[in-house]
Amino acid sequence: MGSGSKTTAARSPNINRPVSGATHEKALPVGSHPLQLYSLGTPNGQKVTILLEELLALGVSGAEYDAWLIRIGEGDQFSSGFVEVNPQLKNSRPERPLHHPADARI
Repeated sequence: MGSGSKTTAARSPNINRPVSGATHEKALPVGSHPLQLYSLGTPNGQKVTILLEELLALGVSGAEYDAWLIRIGEGDQFSSGFVEVNPQLKNSRPERPLHHPADARI
């Protein structure tokens, strides 16, 4: 590392924690489409987005989605809403909202 550069741990001190679960209360936004995509837009998040866009291009209406930014550097993935739908804390996750009918799955 060159002088003056910060380590990943120094830039993102809350990413790796010795405990699991939510650190703060915050509901996730929910849009009007059958699927909700919560992602930072990392390579894995891009894969999910590409899949959904390709399904839409093929005419799969059940692939309509709303995309929401999850800022992992700011700890959004530790909010109560994110942990509720994603207890394993994966950073990209298409989610069928709890209030949508089961037939909204693709």
